[in-house]
Amino acid sequence: MKKLLTLITILFLTTASSAATTFESGIGIVYGGIVGTSINVEINEKTEAYLGLGLTAGEKLGLTIGSRLWLTDKIRLTGNYGYNCTVKTITIGTSTTTSYKDYTGFNVGIGYARGGKDSSGLTFDAMIVDNSDCEDASKGIVLKSASTLTVAVGYRF
Repeated sequence: MKKLLTLITILFLTTASSAATTFESGIGIVYGGIVGTSINVEINEKTEAYLGLGLTAGEKLGLTIGSRLWLTDKIRLTGNYGYNCTVKTITIGTSTTTSYKDYTGFNVGIGYARGGKDSSGLTFDAMIVDNSDCEDASKGIVLKSASTLTVAVGYRF
């Protein structure tokens, strides 16, 4: 899986030099973690592919790769695969240890770009997250670290 993501990333970044490219930075899973940045490459007038790199709740580097279909100049549908959630485990014994594990999966959602597709401005996304791996990993743990619906807020430039 890592080899496939590496290949897609290389192809994605080499394509970025010849197509219209925009960037977004913000808070939410569409940016590869809790906070991050994405590079968006226009495929055609209504579609763009993107790669997001961010910092996860487990304090690791997260990755999200996906595409957006622009329904209007300001409204978009988003689908991606990448960082979803982090499960925190605390083990109490002779010493207390805390560990974090990040999980990935498919996500879909709808978003709004206040400035429009080709202009700078605030962006908002509501994403439905496939957090089944997190729920399975957190069985027996009182606090879960993921929810089914998440919101991302960013700035497109």
